[in-house]
Amino acid sequence: MNDNDTPDLLMVLGGDDQPLGVIDVDKLHNDSLQLACDLALHSNDQAAIAEVVSQWVSRVGVGTYGYVAAGALRIMTHCILDPIIQIVEEFDPTIPVREKITDTYRKAGGQA
Repeated sequence: MNDNDTPDLLMVLGGDDQPLGVIDVDKLHNDSLQLACDLALHSNDQAAIAEVVSQWVSRVGVGTYGYVAAGALRIMTHCILDPIIQIVEEFDPTIPVREKITDTYRKAGGQA
């Protein structure tokens, strides 16, 4: 077991409760961290983002990529985006970063 009492390996079951595969939790976390950083570093280049995604799908496979991407999203939100928003809010509280995110969501059809 790792430090946070999460099992080292997780079994993935299909809708019929039959095993589909096994996930190495530490590898999943490390891959998710790498993907989040790769995407963040290329955030200003759509072609580079598409290439990063393509490389990761090739690297881990289509079935595993969803798990890696979900982990990367959490890491990107909590470890990359939130600290940046906090810096902006401390630097200039009049910049409505979170309000802008809500406006973007609404313009995309969301109901925030």
